[in-house]
Amino acid sequence: MKNLFLICLFLSISFQTFGQLNLPDPSPFATFTQKVGFTDIRVTYSRPSVKNRKIFGALVPYNQMWRTGAADASTIRFSEKIQVEGNL
Repeated sequence: MKNLFLICLFLSISFQTFGQLNLPDPSPFATFTQKVGFTDIRVTYSRPSVKNRKIFGALVPYNQMWRTGAADASTIRFSEKIQVEGNL
């Protein structure tokens, strides 16, 4: 019975300790902000981790896009209404 109590106590302390660790995100978020004229442009994306891999020419063939947004979809926001190819 004493051993069971000690095991439960150890597991409880272990879960509390490991639950508080702040580990780095494997695909961290990044934000890029740029002012163009009067408009602020903000791009938020999740950077895919390379993890010691060769990306271009191996994992992703040349002339193909390696997408950003490893965890969540990338977003782009404008502070003003913009016009792209004649469309608002």
